[in-house]
Amino acid sequence: MRGRFYKARSKLAQATNVSRPLGHHPKLSKEYRASLNARRKESVAKYHAALNEAWDGLDKTIARIAEEHNKSVRRVESDLHFSRPVSLKQHSKRNAWNAFFWKKCQEEKENVGENGA
Repeated sequence: MRGRFYKARSKLAQATNVSRPLGHHPKLSKEYRASLNARRKESVAKYHAALNEAWDGLDKTIARIAEEHNKSVRRVESDLHFSRPVSLKQHSKRNAWNAFFWKKCQEEKENVGENGA
């Protein structure tokens, strides 16, 4: 059974909170809050639409360049130093253990080649 956790405030924290004036936030009416949220949602939707439009235009431009110069789309994207699906890139950090193990395997292959074959 898990124990319950109750937040306890130190006396120092209580004293500093009392001395600080609390910020006054006026309560918004339901209608105003609804209009404010609708305006925010509309703004976010416009932002995402603009981003998608920019990406679509960029994809068309990359495809046109690839076709004109007989290159693949991936080649053009890599030459531009970016690609839309960032999650598809492989992790390229070197691992010291893997490098050590690879080197040992290479040495064993050389020894087997000299002795056995």
